[in-house]
Amino acid sequence: MAFTQNIHNKKEIKVLSNLKHSNIVQYFGSEIVEDRFYIYLEYVHPGSINKYVRDHCGALIESVIRNFTRHILSGLAYLHSKKTIHRYIHKLEVLYSNLNSKPLE
Repeated sequence: MAFTQNIHNKKEIKVLSNLKHSNIVQYFGSEIVEDRFYIYLEYVHPGSINKYVRDHCGALIESVIRNFTRHILSGLAYLHSKKTIHRYIHKLEVLYSNLNSKPLE
């Protein structure tokens, strides 16, 4: 594994391991096996907002959009309170469960 990638991974792990919020995917651990780096995160079912939109033929009612938005903004506010920014918010990166939506870290 390249030296600069190893430094990046250590920084990312330090950030992830300190995040505890209901709208942030939980970090469980990481390891290097041979030349591969693995990060273990909470499993969020059923998946991404992109899948939700596809499953509903692109038709989202306002209350669903409001709910997703509220949870996403709550997670982002928490990140910002920790002096952390999320550099890539995309429909494939935002996950939802039956209870709430969780941005993927």
